[in-house]
Amino acid sequence: MGYMDLTIVGSDTADCMASNALEKMVEELRKSFKEERHTNEYNTSGAVNIGMFCETYVVPALRKNKNAFAYVEGLEELANDALEDLEKEIEKSSDKHKNVWADENNRIAHNTRYKEFRKALKFYLKNVKN
Repeated sequence: MGYMDLTIVGSDTADCMASNALEKMVEELRKSFKEERHTNEYNTSGAVNIGMFCETYVVPALRKNKNAFAYVEGLEELANDALEDLEKEIEKSSDKHKNVWADENNRIAHNTRYKEFRKALKFYLKNVKN
C-alpha cells in the first residue's frame, strides 16, 4: 500500500493533490483581491470578495476540520490584507458617513454584512495553524 491511512495527509498522492489545489485557490484569490482592490460603487471590492469566500467556504471547512487550511502558503497574509481593507469598508458604511449613502437601509445592510465578513476572516486567522 502507498498510504498510511484514509485521510488527506495519510496519502502522499491525496496530500499533494490537496496542496496543489489550495495553492491554486490562493493564487486565484490573490489575483481577484488585487484586481478588485480599488473598484467603483458598482462592484464589490477585493476585500469584500475575500470576506464572502471565507464566510462561505473557509469557515465551514475549518469548523469541520481544524486542519483544513493548515500550512496553506499565502492565505494568512491574504486574509490579513483583506481584513485591513475591510475595516475601511466598515468605516465608509458607518454612521459617520451616512450622509453619502442614498439609502439608509442599504448602508446599514452593507455595514452589517461587512462586519460578518470581518468576523469570518478573524475566525480563520484565529484558527489557522501555520
